[in-house]
Amino acid sequence: MAAFHDEIYDFLSEMEDINEIRLSNEAKQLLILPLIEYQKISKRNSRNFNTNENFKRELDSWRESISKIIKTIAYEPARIDRLDNDSILNERTSLSVIKAYAKRFCNIPPFCGER
Repeated sequence: MAAFHDEIYDFLSEMEDINEIRLSNEAKQLLILPLIEYQKISKRNSRNFNTNENFKRELDSWRESISKIIKTIAYEPARIDRLDNDSILNERTSLSVIKAYAKRFCNIPPFCGER
């Protein structure tokens, strides 16, 4: 579990650099928690082969999904992040994450398994 958590954090850092933004700690948590929970559910349901394969396939696409979300966060931030002229780090808050989820929700597995 800790290895997956670290892998996600490393990827978030890479995406921050590519998109020239910084995510607040709360924004990072909002991105990480659904993935961690999804992995736990997948392991809990591993007895059901079909369910586990669906979970695994969706979980494997997390990098692509995080990339889409962060690109949306970078270029379409929440109003409060656009107004924060004091932020020299181009920081994005959890509000920008929520806005990106709303915009991209059913195009970012495993965040949206229902269509």
